[in-house]
Amino acid sequence: MDNSNPSLPRFLSFIDIPGNLDMAVKGNILYADNYIDLVAFDISNPLDVKLVSRVENIFPTYFGMVVNDTAAVFISEFVETQLKQPAGTDCSSAGPGWRNGWMTFDGRSFASTSVAQPGNSSGKGGSMARFTISGDHLYTVSNSDLQVLDISNTSNPKKGEKIRLGWGIETIFPYDNRLFIGSTTGMHIYDNSNPTSPVHLSTYAHVNSCDPVVVEGDLAWVTLRSGNACAGFTN
Repeated sequence: MDNSNPSLPRFLSFIDIPGNLDMAVKGNILYADNYIDLVAFDISNPLDVKLVSRVENIFPTYFGMVVNDTAAVFISEFVETQLKQPAGTDCSSAGPGWRNGWMTFDGRSFASTSVAQPGNSSGKGGSMARFTISGDHLYTVSNSDLQVLDISNTSNPKKGEKIRLGWGIETIFPYDNRLFIGSTTGMHIYDNSNPTSPVHLSTYAHVNSCDPVVVEGDLAWVTLRSGNACAGFTN
């Protein structure tokens, strides 16, 4: 979207990425999940977006399900079929669980828009983000793990350390050399002053509930809500 006039955003183009749940942008490179792969697109010309890199099998789980060899073959064949569709093809009902992941039941998100995220060329993420960028690193969370990727060469991301976080992981928010990770049972705080290997600092525990998190200054907003797959009862 062309947002040069915020009161009248203008549609420019659409990028087909089957199986996509989240994305992040640094400079002219957009990173997104394509089922179990990470893809990087050059968006310097929004009317002529180009795929510049793919990191295969970076997300071994898809919508909370472990992807076995048979499913991986099916997904690979499905992706290949979808990428051959004409531009603008409606994929809203395509494939298993398309846009029906447990994180996307209501689609609502909030962000502290006054927060200056690390790295001047990185986009801001909302409270439901599973991708975030801090400096030269992209951090993604699955249901149980934190995956670090080196994006110092923005068009050629490199897989780094994978850190076990526990189960029920939902969101990630960076602030001031810290990563704040929301889960169904609490908020984890990780120190990423060494960006290649974040270290657990502490955990704030709460009742079982879906849990978006944003941070500014010395406050973290941890929002609990019911009526979803987390089976919580607190709002």
